Amino acid sequence: MAIEIIPKEEISRPIRVLNILFFVGISLLILVVAGYFYLNYLTEKKSQTIKKTEETILQMRTPEVENLEKSILGWREIIEDYNFLFNSHEAPTNIFNFLERTTHPKVWWVDFTFDSYIPNNLRLKGIAQDFSSLQQQLIIFQNETLVKRITLNQVYFGKTGGVEFELEISLAPEILTPKIPSLGQLQ
Repeated sequence: MAIEIIPKEEISRPIRVLNILFFVGISLLILVVAGYFYLNYLTEKKSQTIKKTEETILQMRTPEVENLEKSILGWREIIEDYNFLFNSHEAPTNIFNFLERTTHPKVWWVDFTFDSYIPNNLRLKGIAQDFSSLQQQLIIFQNETLVKRITLNQVYFGKTGGVEFELEISLAPEILTPKIPSLGQLQ
């Protein structure tokens, strides 16, 4: 019989799960490194393909293609100029449509002045058949969305009868926006 002076502890073996996790981790690390090099290879290959394609395109450029490109750029600049002109275009004739639509049947306009630079200021001189017609005309203007402010400057009896008056109307800038007809209106 053997007598042991120093008792030996039993060595415990690592759990199998830890061994399995270790091998799975090593396998994933190897896959990630291999994937990195594979993706790097694919990127390099596609980069070379792009360079070859660009060189082919540059070789295909002929003077005719360059002239065509210059012509297209010239037309593009012209179209942009017309676009700028169209967008900055104002249609002061919309004022006539506005007056036609909003004038009371017993009111006649004698004179008007329109200045688009002083916040779309419209000065009107008119004759109303009576004071109630003038009042109704003012109510029509007040209910109009394009009218921002109305000032009645003068009111007096006319020489031939009726009521003569002067108005100053501040209009919204939208009144000058051109109306683009639809295709049905063009025919």
